[in-house]
Amino acid sequence: MSKVVFLSHPAHGHINPTLPVVAELIRRGEEVVYYATDLFRPKIEATGATFRSYGPQEIFERKLAYGGMLGGMAGLIEAAEEILPDLLMQVRDDQPDYLLLEAHSLTGNLVQQIINRPAMTLCSMFAFNEQLIPAPQLIRFLYGQAPHEAVFDGLLGLNHYIEVAQRISQRYGVLCPNMIGYLSNRQPLNIVFTSRYFQIGGDRAFDDSYKFVGPSVTPSPTAALSNSDFPWDALTGQPLIYISMGTMYNAEAEFYHTCFDAFGDGGYQVVLSIGQRIDEQALRQAPANFIVRRYVPQLEILQRAALFITHGGMNSANEGILYHVPMIVLPQQADHYVVAQRVGELGAGVVLDRSQATVERLQQLATQVINEPSYKAQCEKIAQGLRDAGGYRRAADEILAYKATIGL
Repeated sequence: MSKVVFLSHPAHGHINPTLPVVAELIRRGEEVVYYATDLFRPKIEATGATFRSYGPQEIFERKLAYGGMLGGMAGLIEAAEEILPDLLMQVRDDQPDYLLLEAHSLTGNLVQQIINRPAMTLCSMFAFNEQLIPAPQLIRFLYGQAPHEAVFDGLLGLNHYIEVAQRISQRYGVLCPNMIGYLSNRQPLNIVFTSRYFQIGGDRAFDDSYKFVGPSVTPSPTAALSNSDFPWDALTGQPLIYISMGTMYNAEAEFYHTCFDAFGDGGYQVVLSIGQRIDEQALRQAPANFIVRRYVPQLEILQRAALFITHGGMNSANEGILYHVPMIVLPQQADHYVVAQRVGELGAGVVLDRSQATVERLQQLATQVINEPSYKAQCEKIAQGLRDAGGYRRAADEILAYKATIGL
C-alpha cells in the first residue's frame, strides 16, 4: 500500500471524474489524501479518501469571469501564492509516496516541483501539449473572435500572472508553467478522460505517456431514481430536450428566457438545470412543459433525452455521447470552444455562437438535430470508443502499473 496525495482543481467538472478513480485506488489498497475546498468535502469523503481543505472556495473564483483563460490563470496563481505556505507544510506532513495532480491544478504543479515527489496527472479536459497547439496559436483561437474588452482583460491577466509567477519563482525556486503547461500539467503518466478518437489530435500529438481511458463514470444505482426528488411522474413522453450550462458559467437568465420562448408550450418536454449561481427571482415563470431545477440527475435525464443543449464542458459532452444524445453546443469559455469544435467535426451535434442563439435559430437547430438520424449515429460511434477505453478501472490500472515501474 502507498500513500497518495491528490491535489485537485476545485471545480465540479474537474473533481467529479477523479472520484471514481480515487475510490477504485482505495478499494485496491491505496491510502488517498485529497485536497480541495470545503464545497467538495462530502463527495470526497464518500470515496473513502481523507479530505484536506485548501481554504474557502472564493479564493479560486475571484477572477472567474474576467479575461477568459488568461484572466483565469491570473486568478489561480494568486490563489496558489496565498495557499502555498500552509499547503506545503501539510503535504510534507502527509509524507506521500506519490502525487496525483488534476491537469488544471496550478497549485499541484508547483507543489510537485517544490517537494520533488513522483507525480501523475489526471486530465478532466482534452489533453493539450505543444505538439497539438503552440501557445500563440491557442491564444489566437481563444481570443480571435472575442470582444476588444475581453482581449484587454486577458492581457491584463497575463501581465498579472507574470508578476506573481516571478515572485513565486524567486521564493521557491520553481518554474511557473506557461499557458500550455497551465492547461496540461504534464507528468510522466497522463490519464485523459476521453478516447484517443474523440481527443483532438489524438492520432498525432500524444505519445505513450498519455493514456486515454474514456469517461470516468460509475453506473448509477437504480435506487437513485426513486430516491431523487426530481418529478419523474411529470415527464410527458414527448421528445425531451435537456438544457444545462454547467456549474461555473450558468447565471444566464436572458438565455433561459430565450429557451422559454423557443420551446415553451410546444411539442417538447424540456428539463432545464440552472445551477446555484443565478437568483431565481431573475427568471420569469417557466412554460408548463418546462421542469426547472437548480440541479437534476443528469445521467438519468440523458438516458431519456432526444437533444442536449450544453455549454460544451468535457464531462457534459462525454456523458451526452455515452447516452447517444446529440447536442447543440454553445461554448462559453476556454476549453468549451475546443470541445464544441470536436463535437461539430465528428457530427455528434452542431455548434451555435451565443450571440446567434435566437428563438428562431434554436427552434431550427433543435428540429434539425432531433430529426436527422446521422447525429445520433455519430454519437453511437463515438460512444463505443469511449466505453472501450476502460474508464476509471483502467485509470487505476495505469496508475498502479506506473507506480510499480518507479519502484513504489
